[in-house]
Amino acid sequence: MPVDRGGLVTYHGPGQVLGFPVGSLAQHGQDPRGVRAFVCQVQKTLKEFISAELESQGKLELSEKVSVGEDQAGVWIAESKIVAIGMAFGRSEIRHGFAMNITPLSTQFELVVPCGQIGARPASLFQDTLTPIEFMEVVQRLKLKLS
Repeated sequence: MPVDRGGLVTYHGPGQVLGFPVGSLAQHGQDPRGVRAFVCQVQKTLKEFISAELESQGKLELSEKVSVGEDQAGVWIAESKIVAIGMAFGRSEIRHGFAMNITPLSTQFELVVPCGQIGARPASLFQDTLTPIEFMEVVQRLKLKLS
């Protein structure tokens, strides 16, 4: 089914955390730069969170490879996409949001081209499955970062 945002495939499943910003765009008015700045701030905040999480795992070499997308919204670890951002903006609201891969996705997801970007592979914050409590601890740290 066609949607009003970029990308060719949307997948949400176990191992991901989804974030849907809620609020008004009244402060942005009709200024598309304000909307762009909002998306860039979300990307920057997620990049900082991912880098800090990787550093706390002792993965300094990976934390140095975290970057934000230049042509497409998202966050990357080297050539692999860890966060997909698919926000749409109405006159006064934000629709859709982002998906961050916390643990490895299903092996079937390997067949999908993330966000329609040829050559992109999915990345995850952790390489192993986490217990539900560990997963929620990561989500709580993310929630604090986004507050």
